[in-house]
Formats: sequence, C-alpha cells, structure tokens
Amino acid sequence: MKTFLAHNWYKLMITSSFLIFSVGFLIYAVSPAYANAEKTTINTTPTTPLGGAMVVVSNGYLFYWGSSDYVQTWIDNGTNAPKKRKLPL
Repeated sequence: MKTFLAHNWYKLMITSSFLIFSVGFLIYAVSPAYANAEKTTINTTPTTPLGGAMVVVSNGYLFYWGSSDYVQTWIDNGTNAPKKRKLPL
C-alpha cells in the first residue's frame, strides 16, 4: 500500500479534487431550483365583450364576476363584489 501511494499520490490528489469540484458544482447548479422564493404575479385584467363573464387571478385567488358590467360597477362604487375563491397550490 505504501508503494501504491508513493507512486500514485498525484493521481489520487487530482481525482479527489475533481470529485470535490463536481459535488460543489452540482450543489451550486441544483440549489436555485429548490430555493424557497416568493412567487410574483402580474395583475392584469383581460378584456371581454360586454355581457360576458369576467375572471381574474391574483395572488392565489380567483375573482369571478357574472358580467363585465358588474366589474365596472364594482370599480366605480364598490357594489357587485366578485366571488372570491382560494386556488390550490
């Protein structure tokens, strides 16, 4: 065993360095995929023809109006509030 280490210590050091580097790179490459970052959503209001139902998804909730006219009255004076449902994750 002493002769094996004496003759091949350079190869063993290089191999262990590559192994340590590859494990470190694997951790570096995979860790962003499992990061516990907050999800960001862009709140947009889609357009529909007058009289059509309106659905908006925002911050994990679904808001539903039976008519786009109800949306306008809700925006103007707060009546005709939407039906609100929590979306599953």
